[in-house]
Amino acid sequence: MQSELTKDEFCRQWKRKGGFQKAYDAMCVERNEQQDIAFRYKRAYQETKDALDEAWQRINRLTYKLDMIKDIINNQ
Repeated sequence: MQSELTKDEFCRQWKRKGGFQKAYDAMCVERNEQQDIAFRYKRAYQETKDALDEAWQRINRLTYKLDMIKDIINNQ
């Protein structure tokens, strides 16, 4: 946009200097970085979900045991 070349001359030089390949390579690098970030977030989400599921299982087991103890106490 700030070049003193005409649009056609700019495009010819851009093609000659490998502009397409450089743009493609830059997009690939960006895509790979975004995929890495997405993978890390997905893994962190899964680890958090697994920890939450485990915590709920513990809560349910403890609630069950507490209910059994209450039943025992009430029956005495």
